[in-house]
Amino acid sequence: AEWDSVQLVARSWAALSRYSRELSQDAVIDLASYLAQEFAYAFADKEDEAGFNGDGTSTYHGINGVLSKAAAGSVHTAAATRLAFSDLTFDEFETVVGKLPDYADMGGARWYISRTGYFASMARLLNAAGGNTIETLEGGPTRSFLGYPVEFAQVLTSDTGDQASTAVCCFGDLNQACMLGNRQEIRVQPLVERYAEFRQIGVIADYRMDINFHESGDATTAGSMVVLKTPAA
Repeated sequence: AEWDSVQLVARSWAALSRYSRELSQDAVIDLASYLAQEFAYAFADKEDEAGFNGDGTSTYHGINGVLSKAAAGSVHTAAATRLAFSDLTFDEFETVVGKLPDYADMGGARWYISRTGYFASMARLLNAAGGNTIETLEGGPTRSFLGYPVEFAQVLTSDTGDQASTAVCCFGDLNQACMLGNRQEIRVQPLVERYAEFRQIGVIADYRMDINFHESGDATTAGSMVVLKTPAA
């Protein structure tokens, strides 16, 4: 066994919401619980954005995600003219599976793709393969492809038109490829006086976390995540 030094830097993330005092007085729902859920969803969405699409800029608090950090050996570029989800064929996805190292296929490997992308490519290919009955069509797809589970990642592209040089999905084991750490859980704080002149109450939530995509491969060898990319136009 060999050990690498993987560093996580606690980065502060925050979200702010405002609502009127009248709403606070008249609401028939538990506003605090509702806002807590919305804050949690917003932070989860930002984690996905940074983890997949992060390019190291301030937009992502300096985080480099899977798509920007994957080395050349971890990227499979589809054949020429296969620019849209509807152009992708079984052999492109099979090549992606074949590039994944054995150590990253120990039970945790899965596909990550947008919902739109899945139905425009994977589900379309499965339906066209035949063997369907009324029962299987009524039951819908099982969300697996080529023997591996499919996870929807809505931060990945959902464009159904031609997309040149665009990462359309990922395949591999995120647990091996990335490390996510929370230094502080979500804290929610009311700001009673901050917006008093507007007769509003502010609520701010913050927490600290970081993501490090550390198994990105190199120029010739794939890491724990493989990216399928469309060709240049």
